[in-house]
Amino acid sequence: MRFGIVRCSGCGRERIADLSTKRSACPFCSRSVETSLLSPIYSGDDQALLRAVMASMSGFEREEPERGEDPDPLSTLHYRYEKCGRSGRCLSLLAEGLTEILGEFTLADVEEADPGRGKATLEAMLRHGLAMETSPGKYRAV
Repeated sequence: MRFGIVRCSGCGRERIADLSTKRSACPFCSRSVETSLLSPIYSGDDQALLRAVMASMSGFEREEPERGEDPDPLSTLHYRYEKCGRSGRCLSLLAEGLTEILGEFTLADVEEADPGRGKATLEAMLRHGLAMETSPGKYRAV
């Protein structure tokens, strides 16, 4: 699909029109025009980009809100680990994440992130050199 920023010949307002259709109606004044008669100010395949261009043309650019700190970094880490799959990269993500959040982690922390597989996951981290035991039962990423 091809989209364009066009000026309505009826009300004069700018809008985004689907240039791949035969006709296009203005959402402001309902005037319908053959698309072939439209003269796009800007055109492209990405509607999001056209919306950003329109916003900058009108002076209404959207500011991204500040995110601040993650209110629950452990649940975020658990979610990212769960969506990661089963690879060395995922083990590294978990070891580094637990170390960053907790300083040192335990088997219980790994079990919480990977229920039913915590012991195997921790052993894999140690075997692959992704974590080390700093004191009995305490681990951190290498």
